[in-house]
Amino acid sequence: MKSCLLRSILPAVLGLLSFPLLLRGGNEPEKFDPMKLSAEDFLKIVRHVPSQETWAKMSGTAQHKRSGARRIKAPVRLSIRFTPDRIVARMVFNDSEIYDLGQAFDPPIATTEVQLKPGTQPQLGLYGIDVSDMTLSFIYKETIREEKPERVSIFPCRVFMLKGSTEGETARVFVSTEYFFPVKVQWFRQDPGPGQEGKPYRELEIASVKKAEDNDFYLIPKLEISGPDWRTKIDFDQRSAGYAKDGMPQDLFSGFEEGAPSK
Repeated sequence: MKSCLLRSILPAVLGLLSFPLLLRGGNEPEKFDPMKLSAEDFLKIVRHVPSQETWAKMSGTAQHKRSGARRIKAPVRLSIRFTPDRIVARMVFNDSEIYDLGQAFDPPIATTEVQLKPGTQPQLGLYGIDVSDMTLSFIYKETIREEKPERVSIFPCRVFMLKGSTEGETARVFVSTEYFFPVKVQWFRQDPGPGQEGKPYRELEIASVKKAEDNDFYLIPKLEISGPDWRTKIDFDQRSAGYAKDGMPQDLFSGFEEGAPSK
């Protein structure tokens, strides 16, 4: 069975991305139809806990355009260590903000710690980026229902409505039936406001997937996040990944100051 594991941010992120993000293709898949799996069994594969530790390191640029405003951009770096117990990630945004992220699997608890350079104001929110997308925390929320399958770009998907991270919020998650990985997420508010009924207030989509040149890891080089009048694109033009047993970069969790998230 082909497994599909987050190694990004995004996550999410999307994460993003989320949503940075790393997939790993395993051995040749068993002969089975993912559309015939129950929703519970399908989501168990999506939430699969890895048997080996892996890492990923990505860097690039986030560009944001809002209606009536000039385009802005900022450098972004994302590093992740994926273990059988939890995801540990660090996102460095605009060389002035550090977000240390954790996602435990059992129970599924997400944590975030923020460091800012003295005298700076956080800019991440201006880009519409939610750092929790970088560890795909939304896929661990309670399932409300499964909806009709759809296609997102080249990916045939099963579609699930999950509870959101805030009261009354919901997330429609489109999961690739080939990779068992979310390729699109739409978030809805309980009270969307006049004229916004049935419309997502925020959306994350994986724009492309590329296989690493020297191993069997698949990386997410481009993410798009959007809202009713804005759009953010994250391009990770530098990407690397591997198994922890083969060694990890010494600067995996580097930032604008010494320190790394706890393991």
